[in-house]
Amino acid sequence: MNICEWLDRNAADNPSGAAIHFEGASITHAQLLARIEAFGCALASLGVGPGDRVGLFLANSPEFLIARWAAIRLGATAAPMNVMFQAREAQYVLNNAAPHVLVTESALLPLVEQVWPDCPHLEHLIVADADIHGVRSFAQLEQRHAGQHVPVHDCEPDAVCDLYYTSGT
Repeated sequence: MNICEWLDRNAADNPSGAAIHFEGASITHAQLLARIEAFGCALASLGVGPGDRVGLFLANSPEFLIARWAAIRLGATAAPMNVMFQAREAQYVLNNAAPHVLVTESALLPLVEQVWPDCPHLEHLIVADADIHGVRSFAQLEQRHAGQHVPVHDCEPDAVCDLYYTSGT
């Protein structure tokens, strides 16, 4: 079982229905599934598979949801990070969760660049909101893999889909 099966069901049952409303725009269930599959293929091309972790250092956005669901679709674990983290907190989560891929946004790049040298597991950086020379672009990865299908990985019932870090309050 994989909770991503719900996305497939929603896209089949109501393809033109709105799945996301964000900043005055909507994404249909069919569009959302297509974007998740494309980004899932992109993550798979970077070596992400079952049991791996994908760091999400993003504010609320469609890209956050797409990256999260793409990781889960592959049987990987999404590890969201609070965008209010300071360097020490971000470094702790990156080392504890040990993602090989981190999806972030341009405003957080200075912090990511500061801690990256001390995060040996981190191999790939994807920026969701900008095309920056030398850094993988979310949009370009999606476009490169558009139309590609990534099957839903059949997970064990106790598989971890999200790994959250909180302040404990």
